Amino acid sequence: MGFYNITSVHLFTRTEACSDRLQNFEVRVSGTDPTTFPSVKGQQCVYYRSQVSLTGTSLNCTRPIIGRFVSLYKLANDFLTIWEMFVIGTKLDTSGKYELVQDNSRLNSSAVTSLTTASRVGCGVKCLGDVTCVAFNVMASGTRSQRGVTCELVCVTEWVTNMTLSAQTGWRAYKRRLEG
Repeated sequence: MGFYNITSVHLFTRTEACSDRLQNFEVRVSGTDPTTFPSVKGQQCVYYRSQVSLTGTSLNCTRPIIGRFVSLYKLANDFLTIWEMFVIGTKLDTSGKYELVQDNSRLNSSAVTSLTTASRVGCGVKCLGDVTCVAFNVMASGTRSQRGVTCELVCVTEWVTNMTLSAQTGWRAYKRRLEG
């Protein structure tokens, strides 16, 4: 139920039949539920062409990916059969890392990146993963059935050092707590 820094997966195929179906697939990591949003929207962890061994196969992601959901993806009209999958990663903890600046407000900067995440926590995780991110703004998107929040990462670089706070209904501004 949390966000993880996914580094690898260990896959097992069926041994009694159809073991040849677990080949030519990709492992994808996403911050959004792949049953609600197509899994192709996630980021590719690894593409595997060979057939998974009957004793299991470990696959390392080409790079660590932050997400909540891990799925296997194959082209349409191709069978995918799997016995078991273990996901290896480290849980990310954003608790205590950010504090609410103000409700119904947004922090503004000339270095803002907009995206959609599954939750406020997901936005905080994205901010943690960006060394230039010092704050973020979140706003619930649409209805509860659509799930997700609009997220804005507020960044500081050597050429952008200032932020302003403006009143904006429905938004919440958070800033990174100072360590120490």
